[in-house]
Amino acid sequence: MRENVTLAPKPVAFRLLPGYWQASRPLGLDLPEELRALAAPLAESWAEDFRAGGTDVHFSKDQALPAEGYRLRVDGEGAVVEYSAPAGVFYALMTLRQLTLGGEAPCCWVEDAPALKLRGYLLDVGRGKIPTLDTLKQTVDLLVSLKYNHLQLYMEEMCFAYPSFPEYWRDGTPLTPQEMGELLAYCRDRFITLTPCQNSLGHMASWLARPELKHLAEKEDGMVVHGIPVPPTTLDCRNPASLDFVKQLTDDLMDCVDTPYYNACLDEPFELGKGKNAALAAQMGKGALYLDYAAKLRGHIASRGKTMMMWGDVIARNPKAAASLPEDIVLLEWGYEARHPFEQRAAVLEGLGRPFCLCPGTSTWHSVTGITDNMLANVRQAAAAAHAHGALGLLLTDWGDDGHLQYWPFSWGAIVLAGALAWNGADLTEGELTAALDELVFRDPARKMGTALLDLGRYYHWEEFPLGCRTMADLPLSFGPCRGRAQWESILQALVKLNLQLTPPEVGQSLALAAEHPQTLDLARADAWRDDLRRRLDAARPACRDAALVKEELDNALALVDGLTHGRAVLLEDGTDAALAEAVEQAITRHRRLWLTRNKSSGLELASGRLEAFAQALRGDTV
Repeated sequence: MRENVTLAPKPVAFRLLPGYWQASRPLGLDLPEELRALAAPLAESWAEDFRAGGTDVHFSKDQALPAEGYRLRVDGEGAVVEYSAPAGVFYALMTLRQLTLGGEAPCCWVEDAPALKLRGYLLDVGRGKIPTLDTLKQTVDLLVSLKYNHLQLYMEEMCFAYPSFPEYWRDGTPLTPQEMGELLAYCRDRFITLTPCQNSLGHMASWLARPELKHLAEKEDGMVVHGIPVPPTTLDCRNPASLDFVKQLTDDLMDCVDTPYYNACLDEPFELGKGKNAALAAQMGKGALYLDYAAKLRGHIASRGKTMMMWGDVIARNPKAAASLPEDIVLLEWGYEARHPFEQRAAVLEGLGRPFCLCPGTSTWHSVTGITDNMLANVRQAAAAAHAHGALGLLLTDWGDDGHLQYWPFSWGAIVLAGALAWNGADLTEGELTAALDELVFRDPARKMGTALLDLGRYYHWEEFPLGCRTMADLPLSFGPCRGRAQWESILQALVKLNLQLTPPEVGQSLALAAEHPQTLDLARADAWRDDLRRRLDAARPACRDAALVKEELDNALALVDGLTHGRAVLLEDGTDAALAEAVEQAITRHRRLWLTRNKSSGLELASGRLEAFAQALRGDTV
């Protein structure tokens, strides 16, 4: 592929032909009758690129092509798209859009089709940010431009206006059934399957904190994990009232999002069999308790005509148990560290003949600006295993742990890479990834934004040791702004023990080994990195529709990371720094404003409160 041709995903087959097409924009589409329904979504999302009517692009049907496949030929007079179904036309036009963004398009021939059936993105809307409908639509536009066909919205707290439980969300700003219905239609018009994703066993802390629901908990007094108190998070799986409660949540979501899949989650039921069901768990095993509950919930979801998805972490500890699950359940094998054993887990699931997806992460949570190198390795390994072992698909996850402090653009590098790999497995080098970000996403002629974005996720290089899915700078936000090295050491020891308990052995052991040989926090290199990033961001010239907002988000994220890094060094020595506290407070003020440009107000106070507690500690105030 010629250096000046940037396509993501890369097509299965691409051949340059002599000459160029001087494409005028928007491109006039000679849509046949069966494709007229594409005119409205194209006009709504890409009016600057396409218009119905004209002779720039012609269409020809070929039933031999796959439903999502296409052929595209560009010559000096225009373009011809061959297709068998409207989805293939949409993807062909996304490729054509990329080819013509600069006006002059190289003459070429493309033949393309996806290798994975499901190419998905999961966005956490339940632990901090609840995006506005406009933001969700912008998310869909980005996804479909990269040929994704599946979107999940993860829900854990009162982020949806459940019609059956108005008393729990009326004081917030949840997504409403009307908004979900409008988003569903928007997704369908763009060949995206919108899938509800509601935790249904573990991760129920916000519900179980309600006095009238506390009796549904497996362990009403919660637990103490390595010295850290944890409130009740897991339902009593043998209480019929627990299942009835979950069924009602499920029905409320399925009533307004009528799509083929429903992700019931069922991950990390930490208290399972440790409280009310301890005796029964000792008798029949915790695995049997879990499988019985999963089968009952699957029966309800199947009665609504949906295919149940569920996370695979519990099953991974006992793969033989997967054979006991109903065969139509789609297992979602997740892991977010660079060394997660996707290859091993995928081989087991393939051998069991079960439908499964592999689920890497954006590595943006617990970091503010992302953890780039972890993300690159994690996504690539998951995608390679998915293609090698016949996975149903690849699902990129974007979590919001502890308040969802990261801005959305920090996920774009992972979204571009995972979209490319999910389509056909063709990898992007880091240079190709940054070129795709600059040309196709940021629209930056200065070619600065792509590398700046990835390098913003590398500040952990100057920290004492890598933590995998979080950075050291995040620790004061996750665990509170402790003072003195002794308190920090106790937190790190608890974190390492938790990792050894929850992650695959090779992942936990690598963290433990790193913790045994920490380096010194290198503030001089951190400062040089910060100054270099600021110069590069100043030189960037993005022209995407939200360019000014994106630059401000990246700039403020850099300020937050700078304040967290230097502030942690101050707190390590049990010191104070009023000037640094003031700089952090200014960044917090900007953060609050930036939050509301893409998101609703729910969650803002909690997320900002973590930052404000850190600033108070720097001032020496009591937190």
